[in-house]
Amino acid sequence: MIRGFFYFLVALGLFFTVFGVYFIFEAREAKGWTKVQGRIINTTVRTYSPVGTTRQERVRLRTYFPEITYTWTVDGQVHTGDRYALGEGHPDYQEREEARKAAAAFPAGQNIDVFYNPKDPSSAVLDPAMKSGALVPLPIGLLFFFCGFLGLRYLPQIQKAAQTGAS
Repeated sequence: MIRGFFYFLVALGLFFTVFGVYFIFEAREAKGWTKVQGRIINTTVRTYSPVGTTRQERVRLRTYFPEITYTWTVDGQVHTGDRYALGEGHPDYQEREEARKAAAAFPAGQNIDVFYNPKDPSSAVLDPAMKSGALVPLPIGLLFFFCGFLGLRYLPQIQKAAQTGAS
């Protein structure tokens, strides 16, 4: 049973590592994505409250962020999206009023630069710079992988220690 857990960690680690490498390459490529003029359809302020905490904690940890929906056209095909950047959304704010002020910078009907992936024009962002969030999956994947690898490598010792501790 414990062997299966370590194999699971290795598999999960490989998944996150591959995804992390892909995401870093996509974020780096986004700097060179094609810029086109788009139009803001709608901007709203969204609320995020963590799940699984007490009501008091949810209120204390609640954040607000603008969600910007926009359109852009490539080769006569109209696309719609709301992705702000790869790896992260629009910055979060502790106060709803701060988020409203940030959202006010993106009024409906305003033209805006949209950066789309020339390989997949339906994929676009407003900010093509690589954000720190794009780096997160890789170290998590490596951590899971090495924990699983070390668990498999030292499985006999772990099992022996578990049997000694159980008796």
